[in-house]
Amino acid sequence: MFCDRRADDDVTLPLNQTDRRGWCGDEFMGDVDTDAPIDASDAWGSHLWLCYVSKSVVPVLERARFAVQESLQWMVKSGVVDRLVVDAEWTGPVSDRLAVRPQLWRGDSIKPIYDVLWGTTLRRIA
Repeated sequence: MFCDRRADDDVTLPLNQTDRRGWCGDEFMGDVDTDAPIDASDAWGSHLWLCYVSKSVVPVLERARFAVQESLQWMVKSGVVDRLVVDAEWTGPVSDRLAVRPQLWRGDSIKPIYDVLWGTTLRRIA
């Protein structure tokens, strides 16, 4: 969640950037025996950076929520946790900062084992 996942070639980058970022090692991951491409859930980082300086519309919140969900899905896939829930919202004194709240659950517990509201540097613009 805290490092940048490489943006696919068909993604429009924010603020006219040209760097698609990401960890170079993702290029070499995948099934060595079959040359199968990397499974998206095995890639490092998140696409949260693609939401930088975005308009305050619901799709931005959903894109941010999905980016975090996607970046932490490896925990469910590998059995570290049983369930993952992510919320995204505008916070701050004037509701201009994006915050995401990942909740990680194990078993049938009534409380998550991890539940933190993370503020980001992502700003909402009018």
